[in-house]
Amino acid sequence: MVETTFRGNYGWADDIRIIGNNYASNDVPIPDTFLTVAPLDAKPIAVHPIDFSASPLPQYKNFYAVILDNVLSPSECTQMISLAEQSVAEPDPVTGSPWKPALIYQGQFFKPHCDGPTIKGNQRTFYTLHLYLSDSTQPNDEHGQLVEGATTFCSSDEKKRFDVNPKAGSVLIFQHRSLYHSGDLVLQGVKYTMRTDIYYEPDDPMEE
Repeated sequence: MVETTFRGNYGWADDIRIIGNNYASNDVPIPDTFLTVAPLDAKPIAVHPIDFSASPLPQYKNFYAVILDNVLSPSECTQMISLAEQSVAEPDPVTGSPWKPALIYQGQFFKPHCDGPTIKGNQRTFYTLHLYLSDSTQPNDEHGQLVEGATTFCSSDEKKRFDVNPKAGSVLIFQHRSLYHSGDLVLQGVKYTMRTDIYYEPDDPMEE
């Protein structure tokens, strides 16, 4: 998991820094131009706030979630997948998984759950971030299930749902607070995704 710190009054700010990771990986040379130079296939980022009040889950109407399309271009997704696959270390003898960026294979899924905050000193998390590196497709079957699993917000009884379909280069951000969600069953292919948290810390009153 890549941990990032956003400084400010628990809002977006300019001071963003990588502070570490908690998974083992191989050293992989990364081109100097990777994610620093806009590729030819880049498109403007499109922001799509999720309006739960107009969804099957109006009980979440006061909760925050947003989808950002085109955060990464198709070529950047392809390159990131290649770099990620090269970086995979040997499985950890305790956890089994050497890294958090996820390869979710056919037949795999995440059961419904709520994310909770992580606290480190004066830093804590409030939001979950999912980066999707591959698309999902919809087969022509009577159930309309995805070939590659959606991220699904659901009611406590799991009878109502709102699906966010994986789209290469898109990012889903949502607050931890009691947003019940799951990673749906992957019926075919491989779902490439990464989950991380956004760490916040309060402004130092001594700073200008």
